[in-house]
Amino acid sequence: MDPLCYSHIDLTKAFKYVDDRVLHTLLNRSGKQLRSLKLGRVDAPGSVFRSSCLPPLIHYRNSASRSLKLGRDAPSPGCFFTRSCLDPLKLTGNLLTSLHIYFLGFMNMDSLLDSLSACSNLTDLKIVGVNVLLEPILELLARKCCLIEHLFLDNCYQGMITYPTIKLFVTNCLKITSLTLLDFRLNDAMAQILVTGFRILKYINLSNTAGITGSFLRNLGHRSNDSPLQTLILRDCFSLQEREVVEFLNSLIGETSDPLDTLMYQATTV
Repeated sequence: MDPLCYSHIDLTKAFKYVDDRVLHTLLNRSGKQLRSLKLGRVDAPGSVFRSSCLPPLIHYRNSASRSLKLGRDAPSPGCFFTRSCLDPLKLTGNLLTSLHIYFLGFMNMDSLLDSLSACSNLTDLKIVGVNVLLEPILELLARKCCLIEHLFLDNCYQGMITYPTIKLFVTNCLKITSLTLLDFRLNDAMAQILVTGFRILKYINLSNTAGITGSFLRNLGHRSNDSPLQTLILRDCFSLQEREVVEFLNSLIGETSDPLDTLMYQATTV
């Protein structure tokens, strides 16, 4: 069959019936024509989500410089992929532009990084409920996948993210328009770099962020007319202070000739 027939592979609806063998067969048949890949269980229940967020049991090549926790290897129900299931992307991922991974539990860090390294044309990446450290993934995207436009990472409280990684990511990934970082440990200075550092960023979701008070919103409010940002979501950020949000919304009123529309729009997105 023509490899073009396998250019867009979506296995999310068949998660109960597919495994490495099925995935590898489809990827091999796609040859160099693979453009998008989705796998895992999209509608995972809360119990599955929590089981996939256990402390990681992984091997990372730079283990001397990383602080890793050890945990129980509990694969997600109905998932039959192994930790190295994405290995074929090393040969077929060159033209891949979209990759979505949902609730695969534990994955081998080195294998995942090697596979992503081969996807230099990636513009859309979504990783949810996968038990890996995500800071190395941000570093890799900044060095190997600079064309990324839409990024969605669910951290599940796995490790810290550092200033050098954030700065490298913002500096090199200039095409980012949509950014979702859930459950990351960020402070206000880090949030400000992310919110104001991308020139064409239109959407950002930092929900469940531990550590931000909202002080980063001060500068954002004063430069709202110059910013392309349209949507800002800060759900369940328990350190977020109400007065910071109120001052931010008040600053928007003074920066626009049509304050009601802007205030209503921002109030529905913050």
